[in-house]
Amino acid sequence: MSRLYPRTPGGQGLRIAGAGLAMITMALGHPPDARAQQPPANLVATAVNSTEISLTWTASTSSFVTGYRVYFSDGTFRKEVSGSTTETTDTGLTPLVTYEYYVTTLTVSGESGPSAPASARTMDPTPPSTPGRPEPTFIATTRIDIEWTAAADDETGIAEYVIYRALGAVTDTIRTG
Repeated sequence: MSRLYPRTPGGQGLRIAGAGLAMITMALGHPPDARAQQPPANLVATAVNSTEISLTWTASTSSFVTGYRVYFSDGTFRKEVSGSTTETTDTGLTPLVTYEYYVTTLTVSGESGPSAPASARTMDPTPPSTPGRPEPTFIATTRIDIEWTAAADDETGIAEYVIYRALGAVTDTIRTG
């Protein structure tokens, strides 16, 4: 007859012993993760609007992935997502601030180190004013000067203007700045 005994001190599992049987020890728990905890790769942060940043990454190569944790680069925890997810959106952010992130992998064996960081700046919540009506001045048959009242943007300023020119069915774009 076989009997079950707790494993010797310091170990987990069971020891099975019986008449005429060799001692068999089996450990209980999860299988080992042969590749340890690998962080996800290719983290990309993209501003969605003035209070949200989208994060995407390539899945970890670790075995038995149970989830991912998102952190600010200073180590502040932001959120946890399931192991099948490779994207999330961080919300409730402040406009016009650059945020830097890293992501870790969660496996049955623990948490990986951090991924390479990625950063994005939240957008300006107020769009610039509309520029004034363009006023062309004909200088020559091959030249027209165009003037308009400048648009205003108190937060970030105006980087450039885009002028569209249509010639029949062809549209041309000219950038200033």
